[in-house]
Amino acid sequence: MNTNVEIFMGVLAVLIGLGLGFVQVKARELRKKVHTNPGLALYRFKWWRFGLAVVSVVSGLLIIYNAASS
Repeated sequence: MNTNVEIFMGVLAVLIGLGLGFVQVKARELRKKVHTNPGLALYRFKWWRFGLAVVSVVSGLLIIYNAASS
C-alpha cells in the first residue's frame, strides 16, 4: 500500500481514538435512544469507550510507525 495512505489511515485512527476519549455522553438521553438503535447500548459505558479509544490510538500509532519505517 502507498505510504501516504498508510500514514493518513494511522492519523485518522489516532484522531478517532482521541475523539472517543474526550466525548461526553448524556447517559439519560442515550438510554432513551437505545430502544430505537440497540447498537448504542455499549457506547454509554465509559470504560468501553476508553477501551476502544486506547485500541484505536495504539493501532493508529503502529500503522504510522510501520509506514514511516518502510
